[in-house]
Amino acid sequence: MTRSFHRSKVPAALCALSLVFASAVDAAPADDEIQRKTARSLANGGMVAYQAGDYKTAEENLSRAFAAFPAPTLALWSARALEKLGKLVEAEDRYRAAERASVNAGDPETQRSAKVDARKGRAELLPRIPTLKISVEGAPLAGVLVRVDGVAIANDRLQQPLLVNPGEHSVSAERGPEIVQIKASVASGDHKAVALKFEASPRASEALDAYLSDPK
Repeated sequence: MTRSFHRSKVPAALCALSLVFASAVDAAPADDEIQRKTARSLANGGMVAYQAGDYKTAEENLSRAFAAFPAPTLALWSARALEKLGKLVEAEDRYRAAERASVNAGDPETQRSAKVDARKGRAELLPRIPTLKISVEGAPLAGVLVRVDGVAIANDRLQQPLLVNPGEHSVSAERGPEIVQIKASVASGDHKAVALKFEASPRASEALDAYLSDPK
């Protein structure tokens, strides 16, 4: 989708969000008034920021508004802001959240349309999300902890390529006291395979045995 498409849709989206919150405000309990007003302000501010090209502020505001009122329109525009920021993995997840969200908050036709747009947006986004296929050499995978950007990855997830955002990623594997680390750079649409190689030597085996007998 082009920027001109998004910008042309913004005024209509602002009207749609107003409908969402007008209905939600009427239906919500009176003791939620402060929360409702805050969420409505966040949504409107998020769309204004999106129109101005401030996608970071737009995403922050729209995500917080969606957390308070999980309407498809809010998830849709939050996903678009995430996509603009290059957070493609998070955008894909938010598009799916828009598809799953209820149409009960606000005008049903507007919400159903947002769900359709989210489905299309996700379909167009998926081919652009880079992947990393990570393998471990020189050690049984069962005894290794793999991390991507510091986040531990379950061994069963390594059977399939991992979705990652464009950019440089730190990929590491830990086997007792041994750590193997590499950098992997991927662009939009890239599918890269990387291997983490442990040293196969008596010295490495001795260090592992010592660590397992007395880990610190």
